[in-house]
Amino acid sequence: MVVLTVILIIFLGIPAALLAFAYYPKNEQDEAVVKMRNAALLSKTQTAKILCYNVQFMAGKDYVF
Repeated sequence: MVVLTVILIIFLGIPAALLAFAYYPKNEQDEAVVKMRNAALLSKTQTAKILCYNVQFMAGKDYVF
């Protein structure tokens, strides 16, 4: 019975721990604004779009971190 309990704890505990301690980033986050010299300022009503590519450090397709 003890072995069954240990196996149950392992099979239920590991996925629960992975879900509990996983990193879930926010959909939106605040960032500090840095102005470069001679750059035009955006107005408060103007929108800005940001594009970010996850290139995995240009490691190629066969290498996964």
